[in-house]
Amino acid sequence: MEQQQTNRIGFIDIAKGIGILLVVIGHLISEKSIPGKMIYSFHMPLFWFLSGCFLRSGGGGRNFIVRKYNTLLVPCFAFTCICGLAEYYLLGNDKVFCNLSYELPGALWFLPNLFVSSVLFATIINIKHNWAKFLFAFVVIYLCQMRFNLHQFPYKLHYTPYALFFVAVGHFYRTYNAYPSIISKYARMLMFLGLSILFHILLYVVLPKCTHIECITILHILTAVCGIALIIIISKWIECYSNCSVLKYLGRNTLVIMSLHVLYMHMCLEFIKPHVANWLLYKSIEISVVLFLCVLSIEVINRQFRFILGKI
Repeated sequence: MEQQQTNRIGFIDIAKGIGILLVVIGHLISEKSIPGKMIYSFHMPLFWFLSGCFLRSGGGGRNFIVRKYNTLLVPCFAFTCICGLAEYYLLGNDKVFCNLSYELPGALWFLPNLFVSSVLFATIINIKHNWAKFLFAFVVIYLCQMRFNLHQFPYKLHYTPYALFFVAVGHFYRTYNAYPSIISKYARMLMFLGLSILFHILLYVVLPKCTHIECITILHILTAVCGIALIIIISKWIECYSNCSVLKYLGRNTLVIMSLHVLYMHMCLEFIKPHVANWLLYKSIEISVVLFLCVLSIEVINRQFRFILGKI
C-alpha cells in the first residue's frame, strides 16, 4: 500500500485501483446484498496479497520495521487524528475518541493489521530452520480458523493470521513469477469467475448455517483467492490494451482513499441525505462526492502534507 513512486509495476497499480474502488463501493452498499458479499469476500485480502508482492527474503530487521512504521503507523496516527477531529466537530460524534482504545475510525484498522502481518512475515521468511517455518505455518492455519469464530481483539487484530496468509501468498506469487500467461488469460478469467460464483453459492446458499468452522474457513479463503486471481488477470488484461491512467492514479494513492473515504461517507450522510429522498439519486451523489473529496485530499496531501504519509 505504501509502495514508492519509482519502478512501479503497471498491473499492480491497476489492481490496487480496482481494489480501492471496490472498497469504497463495498462501504456504500449493503454488506448483506449479493454484490456486497462478493466484494467483501476478497477486497481486503487483495490488499494483503499485493503488499506481500513487495516483501523480499532478507528484507527484515530494524530498518524494515522502521520503514513500515513510517509508512503505515505514522499515517494511521495522522489520519486517526484527522478523522477523529472531523467526526467530533463536524458530525457531533462525541464517542469517537472514547472508542480509540478498541477501534479506529473508518477503515484505519487495516494499517496496524498490515504492519503486524508484514513484520511477522518478514521475520518468518528469514528463519533458517524449515521445521520452525512449518510450525509457524501450522499455527497460522489454526488461527485462520479461529478468526472466523467469535474471538475479537482491539483494532481487528484477530484478522492478522488471515492477513498473514495472503501476505505470504503474494510474496510467493511474485517470487516465483507466477503471473498468468497472456495466451490463456480468457480461460483463466472464466475459470476463476466460475469458481468464485460456485464458492459464493456454497457459502451463502448451501452452507449458510454450517457449524463446521473448518469448512467455512476453507471456503472463505478459496473465495478470496479466486477473487484476487480474477482481479490480477483483469488488471494484466487492462494493461495490455489500455494505459488506464485513472486506475493507476487511484492505485498509487490507496492509502489516502482507504483512510478518508468513510469519513466523507459520514459527511454525506449528515449533510446531503436529509435533502435527497430518492435512494438511487443519493447513492449517485454520495459516490461522486466521496471520490471527488478523496482526489482533492490526495492532491493536497501529496503537495503540502507528505509527512502525513510518512514521507519527508
